[in-house]
Amino acid sequence: MWAALRFLMGVCYDEAVFAFERGTHMKPLFTTARCAVWPMRADDVDALLPLLTDTRVRAYLGGPCTAVQAYQKLNRWLNAQDALHWVVRETSTDAVLGLLSVSPHHDPRDMELSYQFLPAYWGHGYAAEALRAALAYIEETMPLKRIVSETQEKNIASCRLLEKLGYQLASTCERFGETQRIYIDCFQKGE
Repeated sequence: MWAALRFLMGVCYDEAVFAFERGTHMKPLFTTARCAVWPMRADDVDALLPLLTDTRVRAYLGGPCTAVQAYQKLNRWLNAQDALHWVVRETSTDAVLGLLSVSPHHDPRDMELSYQFLPAYWGHGYAAEALRAALAYIEETMPLKRIVSETQEKNIASCRLLEKLGYQLASTCERFGETQRIYIDCFQKGE
């Protein structure tokens, strides 16, 4: 059904680019004890769809998208030139756990690290594990002095996660009709 929907929408994926089997010819960007983080690929789209359509995931992200909207957004992310989208997979099962993104923040001076995980994996430490590794990877490989993460103030679990990771609350603002908390993680780059 989803393949037909993509076809009807005119969303085309260049499957030849993604013809390699994951793990055969490619390596993840980084790994943790339980997670492997890969660049987003066309064959990840169906597994990522619930991140955009599930009411629990989208509770603090503006609400769920329709399937058509979700496929359009995922296609934009696949082709993004100004952002990175990384799929988090469980190393033991290869199951998709969630998505990490590094993209321009609303404040153009900053880049934002955002994250979404499927509800089945909430409360098991996967998000903290993957985000901790992502922060190290970003610090090591990107010319950034800091990165921000923004979350709705009502999203207590996300606020706690960012604080647990060492982020500092920098400010709050009203955006999308809700109070948002903007957290900053400053990298300790030797200069």
